Amino acid sequence: MKIAFVHSHYFIKDPQTNEVYSPGKFSYNTWSRFLEFCDELVVISRMRYLSDTDNKELLSRVSGERITFIGLSNINGISLMLNNYLKVQKEIREVAKTCDGIVARMPSNYSIIAIQTAKKLSVPYAVEMVGDPWDSLWNYGSLKGKMIAPVTSLQNKFFLKNSPFVIYVTKEYLQKKYPSKGITAYASNVELESVGLNELEKGIGGEKKDFHTIGLIGSLSAKYKGIDTALKALKELRKYDDYKLEVVGDGDQSYWEELARTIGVHENVLFKGVLKRGDLFNWLSTIDIYIQPSKTEGLPRALIEAMSVGCPAVASNVGGIPELLDDNYLHRPSDFIELAKKIKSIVNDKQILKSSSKSNIATAKEYKREVVEQKRSDFWKVFFANIT
Repeated sequence: MKIAFVHSHYFIKDPQTNEVYSPGKFSYNTWSRFLEFCDELVVISRMRYLSDTDNKELLSRVSGERITFIGLSNINGISLMLNNYLKVQKEIREVAKTCDGIVARMPSNYSIIAIQTAKKLSVPYAVEMVGDPWDSLWNYGSLKGKMIAPVTSLQNKFFLKNSPFVIYVTKEYLQKKYPSKGITAYASNVELESVGLNELEKGIGGEKKDFHTIGLIGSLSAKYKGIDTALKALKELRKYDDYKLEVVGDGDQSYWEELARTIGVHENVLFKGVLKRGDLFNWLSTIDIYIQPSKTEGLPRALIEAMSVGCPAVASNVGGIPELLDDNYLHRPSDFIELAKKIKSIVNDKQILKSSSKSNIATAKEYKREVVEQKRSDFWKVFFANIT
């Protein structure tokens, strides 16, 4: 059996070795959910070649046995959509004709084309719904994003409603906004190793520190991650005590450094760049509180990882985040005053620190690899049985 996986992710190919890498959350293990049931997987998505500026140590190898990668023409952007749409249709159709089934990860323009193609060719298909296109486009930071958000949202609602198999990454949020008449399930795309779920080793409630360290993980290229909200909250907090903010993530930090300088907190902000996985968890054990002040989210991996090592956390009440944290630890998106108040009240109360830490560890256990894999496997068994 041969299955195609379609998404708009940018994979990176090393022209010398032909190995394929991902700068994001994909890994070779990602494909195990499909290879358990099929003989061959064809990944069709955007692709570029490895450049001199890429650090392979920070990339995840995604190529391996029984997997083929095929690059698609770019249609992300109005002009590229107009110029390359028919070309992409043909590219996806040529692959789909050789496959027994299609998995379309949404939201993605490529996945919508794949679904249309699957219907025309009568190829069975399933959808992975991993984010809210309305929120991501509306909060992208441009007028163009706000203009296309309503159309894209309606488009996704239409295709999800009529999809025969849909697996969501949230328990309720995406299901309510993008319901399906088909067979549905939920399984987070966050998978935690058991080693991350330790008992408290952070010394919460110990000796008073000279300053409080706030941690945030998010791409510096994405303005919807709420880094601006965090910087403004930091200014509020410094009226009462010494705080510093440490931001982990890829991208150009110059914009945020200038904003921090304008706000007057640049001396209390450290942009740490990308950290390897082991280093990331070591860093999480050094911070006092983790924040996720995003303007849009599906189900944030970074927040769950922080919770898994006992970090007290405050986050915005967007997307699937309310499925993770109690209302006492949520704030409205962009509301830096409320964010600052929540942080201040938590770090200054030993009992709240301890109780939130224990609660976060308990919640994170729901995202242990074996728990998530079982939910996902049960869903894919039904889909693949439908093919055979």
